[in-house]
Formats: sequence, structure tokens, C-alpha cells
Amino acid sequence: MIIDFHTHVFPETMAKRVVDNMAVATGIMPYLDGSVGALTDSMARAGVDISILLPVLTKPSQYNTVNNYELSIAHEYENGTRLIAFGGVHPDSPTLKEDIKGIRRMGMKGIKLHPDYQQIDIDDPRNIRVMDYASEEGLITVVHAGLDMAFARHVHCTPPMVVNVLKEISPERLVLAHMGGLYYFDEVEELLVDRDVYFDTAYFIGKTNPRQITRIMREHGMDKILFATDSPWGDQTQNVNLMDTFELTPEELEKVFYKNAVKLLDMPELIR
Repeated sequence: MIIDFHTHVFPETMAKRVVDNMAVATGIMPYLDGSVGALTDSMARAGVDISILLPVLTKPSQYNTVNNYELSIAHEYENGTRLIAFGGVHPDSPTLKEDIKGIRRMGMKGIKLHPDYQQIDIDDPRNIRVMDYASEEGLITVVHAGLDMAFARHVHCTPPMVVNVLKEISPERLVLAHMGGLYYFDEVEELLVDRDVYFDTAYFIGKTNPRQITRIMREHGMDKILFATDSPWGDQTQNVNLMDTFELTPEELEKVFYKNAVKLLDMPELIR
């Protein structure tokens, strides 16, 4: 079984435009067109059973539109693949606490923060408040960590910033995407390894020293690593195959591919 903990899709009417614009901004060509159909086809090819959908709100007014769309496409498909939607919130929302309670009432298991696209450092009090409220509601918080090529001049979530967050609050289910901080792996190893946070493998596989990443995984704890691809920016089949470069044991691979995710989601029924 394989669970991809970090994917993105967009409504059919705007998927190509959004993905094309992001490609221009980042200089990174996508593997898919951003549509739901492209993702489910990719899952079938790669042997991915479940993908977690992570939306990003760039302004508070998008709350209803984005979250209703995510819920509308989160269901089991005939080929056995399944999409699980997380919610989007914006730290500047005047109804933030109610927004987060709403995510839980919708049946979603977590939220996504993207400090770069939301232009708010992760250790800003507004983001700390989001993570604290989410933790109170028992929700997972997934945070983009490290460099985003569209915002290379200022990185809004670095390992020292995460340390500042953890000095203020103790979020129970915090996931730092991109192995704790894309292209900040030395600082991740120095500052974040062994802390009570999860790392996902989105996007970085094949782009850095696999020996260092294997070391980070094991020193951090294999129970706190989640397989993820950042599709459409990462290819699911390629990422599944590249997990072999870390020379993990079969037991460790099972944890990364699905057991850790099932436990974090608190959804034992996912295991067939």
C-alpha cells in the first residue's frame, strides 16, 4: 500500500492556467496538468492507493470556494484509488478559529499552510495561532518548509523559524514538508532532527545527497517520515522508485509508504 501525503489538484476550468503560471514563476515544469483525472491516472500507474489533497488559500475570501471544491472531489474512485482532502485556511482570516472548527466539522483531517504564498513567516504570531488552533481541534497541519522557487528572495519557513514556533507551542500533528526544509538539510539535521514533528518526502527525492537524507530519516525516527511527491510537481512513479536510493529495510519502507500516514490520520480502516 502507498499513501502520497502531499498532492495538489485544481478545478478543470483553471488547472492548466494555474499550473502554467506556476511553472513560469518557479522555472519548474510540472509532470501533470493539475487536474483530478491526471492525478488519479498517475496514481494508477505508480501503484499509489491514496493521495492527500493540500489546498492553499492566498486570501481569506477563498475559504468556502476552495474547501467546498476539495470536498467535492474527495471520494473513492472505481479503480480503487482514493483522494482525501485537507482544508485550506488563511492566517489573516477575521474568523480564523471558526474557520478551523469548520474544517473539522467538514470531516477533514488537517489543514495546509504555505507561508510563501501567504507571505507570512511561519513563526509570525498569526501562523502560530493557526497551528495552535488546529492542534486544539485535533487536526494535522502540513506546512511548506524551506525554499519555494517562486519566492527565492525570502524563505518564509526555515529550520530556525520552526524552532521559534516550537518554543511557543507544541502542535501535536505538525508535518514539515520537503524533509523539514527544502535545500536547508544541514540546518534540518542540526536543529529539527528528533523533535516532535513529522517530515514528508515531497519533491526533494533525487535532488540531494541520499546518504544525508537516510541519516536524517533514521536519526529523526522512521515513525515520523511520510512518503509524499508534491504532484503535479513531482512524478509519483519516479518518486516511488527512487525510495530505493535510501536503502531502507522493508519494514522501514512500509512505515514511510503508509503505516505512519494511517496512524497520523487515525484511519486504521484504510489498511485493506
